[in-house]
Amino acid sequence: MCMKNKIIVFGSNFVTTLGLVRALGQKGLRVILLLEPCDLRRCYIKYSRYIEKIHYLSDVTEGIEVLRHDYWNEREKPILLC
Repeated sequence: MCMKNKIIVFGSNFVTTLGLVRALGQKGLRVILLLEPCDLRRCYIKYSRYIEKIHYLSDVTEGIEVLRHDYWNEREKPILLC
């Protein structure tokens, strides 16, 4: 599957976020993860093989800044899933 849009998942270290990342990855799509604050020693989602890049957020509002700073001016607008 060829897709130009980047896929960004904004989530936390829960099974639902992991399931979403896995479902997208199994379809051949690479995911950029905006990870809400969590204990990194117990953060199992960071080991997913389907994640292209992880942004570790210090708080939820930082996620908006990451989106505006890094992905605002993309030629193909990214797809944001929460």
